[in-house]
Amino acid sequence: MVLVRSLVAVAAAIGLVCFHAKAQESADRALQSPPRNAVVDNKPQQTAVDNNEVEAFAAALAEVHHVRKKWVSTIRTALIEGRDVRAHAREAVAEMAEALERNGLSIEKYNQIAELAINDPELQRRVEDRLPADLLEDVADDDASDDPRKSDL
Repeated sequence: MVLVRSLVAVAAAIGLVCFHAKAQESADRALQSPPRNAVVDNKPQQTAVDNNEVEAFAAALAEVHHVRKKWVSTIRTALIEGRDVRAHAREAVAEMAEALERNGLSIEKYNQIAELAINDPELQRRVEDRLPADLLEDVADDDASDDPRKSDL
């Protein structure tokens, strides 16, 4: 369960990285905003996640994790060398967005499920049940290597 929580936290962080794509969607929607006297409900519309959405989320989460792993060392190296990382970050975000799209999820829906899963152990279990075992092992290895207590420094 801790591994899924870690993966979901990464998913939420990726959602923040994907913010610029969502911001463009929001700007487009703002041009079509409701009339001044309209009642706007800002509450989440759906809290239950059906099995198809869990399946799509788990598949997207696995793909996003692999994209993140692919790009993290490139971006980290560029940062250490003082180079501009924006082009790399844009490519990484584009690949992540494509992964979501391939699995039938919008950035908004992906983030919604990630946020729900952070606080819902049952949803975490449902997602974990659909993740490939090698991904869970990979995340466990990542978590161990990110632990400052286990650093060689």
